[in-house]
Amino acid sequence: MFYLAFPAASFVTPTLGGFSLQKWGDGHWLLVGALGLLAASGYLLAGPSRERRVATLRRRLAEPAEPVRHAP
Repeated sequence: MFYLAFPAASFVTPTLGGFSLQKWGDGHWLLVGALGLLAASGYLLAGPSRERRVATLRRRLAEPAEPVRHAP
């Protein structure tokens, strides 16, 4: 499914871009700019949480594993 996303994006994006440029004219660029700012804001807001999660995973991987003890 991941590899299907790239061909789909190369078809859908120009189609939607052409449609919005035709429908909204110069307002299209305001919409594109707003979507870019929204994406950047989401990335910046998600950053600290993502970094904490990665740091936790790295700490867990660095800790030595406890030996498994079997009942006698």
